[in-house]
Amino acid sequence: MLEALSFEGTTKVLNKGVDVALAVRPADADAALAAAKVCGVCGVSTAVLSVTELSPIDTRTFAHFANTAGRLVFADRELYQAAKCALNENTKVRIAPGRDAEAFSDTVFAVKRQE
Repeated sequence: MLEALSFEGTTKVLNKGVDVALAVRPADADAALAAAKVCGVCGVSTAVLSVTELSPIDTRTFAHFANTAGRLVFADRELYQAAKCALNENTKVRIAPGRDAEAFSDTVFAVKRQE
C-alpha cells in the first residue's frame, strides 16, 4: 500500500504507480499519462510526476518513489540532475530519448527490465 503523502509540493502526482515513476515537465504530462496507460495495460504500474519547479526540487516525493518503485524515468537530463539528490544508490534510472508517449513507454519498459 502506498504511504499517504500530501503531494502538495513542486511535484504533482498525476498518476500513482508502484513499478516505475515517470518524471516529466507539465508540458509533457499528456504524453506521460498516455504512456502510463499503455504500460498499465502491459502490467507495469507507472506513476506520473509532473515537476513544476526544479528549485527547490520536491525531494520528499522523489525519495518516496525511489524507495517504493526503485525505478525512475526522467523526461530529460535537467530533471534528473535536479532530483538525483533524493534518490538512493539502488534506484534504477533512465532518461527518455524523446518527449512523446512512445519514447516514455519504451523507456519505462526498459528500466523495468533492469530487474
